[in-house]
Amino acid sequence: MRLTVVGSSDAFHSGARRHASYHLAGLGDGEWMVDFGATSLLGLRKLALDPAALSTIALTHLHGDHFAGLPFLFLDAMFKSNRTAPLTVIGPPGTEARVGTLFRCLYPNLASQTPTFPVRFVELSPGGRREVDGVVVEAFAAEHMTPPDQALCLRLTRNETSYAFSGDTELCDGLYAAASGAKLLVLDCTGYETWVGRHCTWQELSGQLASFGDTALVLSHLGAEMRAKLPQPVAGTTLTYAEDGLTIDA
Repeated sequence: MRLTVVGSSDAFHSGARRHASYHLAGLGDGEWMVDFGATSLLGLRKLALDPAALSTIALTHLHGDHFAGLPFLFLDAMFKSNRTAPLTVIGPPGTEARVGTLFRCLYPNLASQTPTFPVRFVELSPGGRREVDGVVVEAFAAEHMTPPDQALCLRLTRNETSYAFSGDTELCDGLYAAASGAKLLVLDCTGYETWVGRHCTWQELSGQLASFGDTALVLSHLGAEMRAKLPQPVAGTTLTYAEDGLTIDA
């Protein structure tokens, strides 16, 4: 599987980077994205990745920097690539309604048209599990949003190899469960030591790195303070800092 970091930043584009999102090739029967923020279509274009090749978008949660690019992907599919292949969108409860509301807000006339391609929504609550395009998708509770909204940590498994994505979260049981046995974990590390909302910080995370065992860690969603103070890699860990355009074969 090849992971390409389409965006590596927080909601504020700290460091002049794009919203955190990830392209996965060679995972399932088609190409996948995990999260699709407002800058994701731009990122795909900059990296010469074809939006029309995407078969599945998996959303960790419904904040704008993680899903607000979907109307632009739909627009691209309808009027640029003339897509006919189906697209699956996986996300937490309420995903279909929220995406529909956003599309109607941005493009009310277009949202009422029959799309040229079928869109299937798969909604997962914590503990949920579905197979999509040959990939088993498991959802775990993240600690980031206020109920009834629910953020997810996701684990994607194909042929007994798993890859985990924290989305935005504090350190929590759901994060450790999603990461358990995963070959690679893309992990929220928005802050360095200053509290930045319900996200991980380096100060908290650095003392817990051993908890992830042999899992390769890619720290992402990097805020301004974290990017300015990127720590040296920690001995005994496989640690990488996400950067827009970074590719990892795992």
